[in-house]
Amino acid sequence: MRNLIFFAITLLIASCGKYDEGPDISLRTKKARLLGTWQLSSLFMNGTLQPISPNSYTNLEIKKNKDTFTINSYDASTQQYNVQFGEWEFVEKKERLRLKYFDGSGTTIVHINDWDIKRLTSKELIVEFTDTNDKFRMEFNKL
Repeated sequence: MRNLIFFAITLLIASCGKYDEGPDISLRTKKARLLGTWQLSSLFMNGTLQPISPNSYTNLEIKKNKDTFTINSYDASTQQYNVQFGEWEFVEKKERLRLKYFDGSGTTIVHINDWDIKRLTSKELIVEFTDTNDKFRMEFNKL
């Protein structure tokens, strides 16, 4: 019984990891919470909410298989699809998500982007990053 209590406490402490916007405690690991398909619900640039065209979408799929990701986007106003893919990893004590984007052949890394994780629950992912001189905040909901 003592071993079971020790194991439960150890698991709880290992799952605790505080992102700026929570949660304080989770029974699921960060990786388990991150895996799956996420849909962009809000995009902010330099603190200003950016409009998302009706019938447009951006989906981020985080896969366990070789820690890969795919970003599928559709812009209804221009009727253009965009697909990006690559590998992901946690960095800086799992407080950042590093995305390594590949070229069309899937062999050469063409871009690396680090996202600061602000919130990660089983249903919500909020990240921030700076690109050039602009600061972005993306809020995703799990599909």
